[in-house]
Amino acid sequence: MAERLHPAALVGRRVLWLLDLQWAGQTIRLSDADVEVTDEDGETHSYIGRLEDVTVKEQLDFLADASASPTSAAIEAVLPVDVPELVARGYDPATATGELSRWVEGTTYEARRVVVRGQVVDPQHGEDWEPMRFSVEATPWTDARVLPDPDWSVRGANWDTAMIASLPGSGVGLPYPLVFGQPGRVSESVFASGLLTGSQAVYVDQRRTLHSTQYAEVTPVLMYGHTGLSSIYLKTSTAKTFLRYKVLNSFDRSGHPVTIAPWWGTKSPASTDDYEYDGTASYTWIAPTTTVAGSIGQTTAPASIQPGVGEEPVGTYACWYDPDNPTAGGYIGPDGQPIRGAGAVLRELLRLSGQEVDNGRFAAAARLLDRFKLDFVIDAQEGVTAWDFAVANILPILPVSIVSGPNGYYPIVWRYDATERDAQFHLHVDDDPNTQRTSKVTYDRSEVRNDFSLDYAYSTRMGRFYGRIRYAADTEGGAVPSLLCKLSQRRYLRPDGSPIVAQRVEESIVVYSDATAHAVLQWMTAAYCFARRRVRYAMNESQWGWLERGMVGQLSDASMRFDGLLVVVESIETDGSGSIEVGFLVIESPVRDARLIG
Repeated sequence: MAERLHPAALVGRRVLWLLDLQWAGQTIRLSDADVEVTDEDGETHSYIGRLEDVTVKEQLDFLADASASPTSAAIEAVLPVDVPELVARGYDPATATGELSRWVEGTTYEARRVVVRGQVVDPQHGEDWEPMRFSVEATPWTDARVLPDPDWSVRGANWDTAMIASLPGSGVGLPYPLVFGQPGRVSESVFASGLLTGSQAVYVDQRRTLHSTQYAEVTPVLMYGHTGLSSIYLKTSTAKTFLRYKVLNSFDRSGHPVTIAPWWGTKSPASTDDYEYDGTASYTWIAPTTTVAGSIGQTTAPASIQPGVGEEPVGTYACWYDPDNPTAGGYIGPDGQPIRGAGAVLRELLRLSGQEVDNGRFAAAARLLDRFKLDFVIDAQEGVTAWDFAVANILPILPVSIVSGPNGYYPIVWRYDATERDAQFHLHVDDDPNTQRTSKVTYDRSEVRNDFSLDYAYSTRMGRFYGRIRYAADTEGGAVPSLLCKLSQRRYLRPDGSPIVAQRVEESIVVYSDATAHAVLQWMTAAYCFARRRVRYAMNESQWGWLERGMVGQLSDASMRFDGLLVVVESIETDGSGSIEVGFLVIESPVRDARLIG
């Protein structure tokens, strides 16, 4: 499938709709004309020209929840089947799925550009001869799979009966935490030790069988998955000094990878004692060391840490930091490295939820997103969908929207720092008789802000944030002075001439890094300090059908005094008429453009 329609392929050719509708155990192929499309293997796909009306809206709505404006296609077509008969037989049209694409006449089936692939919604039908109306929408937020997966939990299917029997009732069924990055690791300017509690472990065994002078069985699971850490810092609600413990990668009985921190020893191939939970490695029992916070291999930790049989655990908390391997962290990706960059995190969350992702486009966005380092844990007992977690905790702090494409979901990054060197097209309205403005320039001041604060570095045990930074027009109160905040307050004034100070305060449970906290507020000042300007143009599809949401370009229109104005494609509406309507968002940067404020 084509990523986009190439400009050279569009000249002098018809562009047709292709609809592949999966319903009632069959594939129904429709187009706006009878046409046969041949694939690269020589197989012919016949499409019936019964598409009567198609309107596709590819919306971006930068920095908004993408679920508010999904890619959707409104379709009206006479299906070549008896719709009422199929419905009477129990085939619900709302269970159908569809793929709508644009195909350039004379090209192969594989060269089509898929516009939307998703679920049929809001179907309406009459008699068998009447057109059926419905929409096809691609919506990642409809996925119901939750994280952590219910199978990743403290339950009898995953551990020995004696282990589960040693737990209090409240300890059974708890999910294994899903940990990304280094939650708890902070700078000394945030907290003197540099260590906060970033996640809470769950116990899978609380037996206290004595082996030599150590208790052999008491075992917490730190997370689902394997880690590159060799040690980790742990404390509890009552033993409040961090101690450093060995970390082991293992598996539960069902084969789920888990990371554990047994109180009792260090790994050694020379030992004759097997670790009973995986049976694949041997371990050396070592003497307890409980006095030095930096020591490795705490075994008989204070009694308050090790609960007795059937006792309620007091809460064991982790700071995900290993001084011997400072770049290691939680969940490991396919490349063996911890997943911490925002682009990699979003891709993995969508993958874990079962969504199809466009790995190529995620990789392309990585250089823009992965400078945002994310550290967090997902451990809600009832679970949370990956999309809901991302919408609540990740997307609000990133200059990004998630959209659907022919190869799956991918991020579009708002290029707030774009310059003319980043332009992928230049639209000269005065030189193009087929292009005309279809809207007035609009200004949206509803979200203008010019004083920003971010609370970060969340302590799981204490339930509070330890870090805060603020960007403002001056240094009052220890704020970081921002020229954009100052220019915004100079532009937007009250009737008496005093500046309007509009605050935005964010809290983030996924940020522990000072550098990431600053990066978040830096893009926010560029995004929210000034009103958003928008304008729409109708353009010839045969010339401009290759445009995509998120593309940066320049717009020149003498009548509007636009001369190489930097814009980003925010929306594209296609109805098959040969003309498309494109919505542009102006990328305003007074500093870059040396524009006057006022």
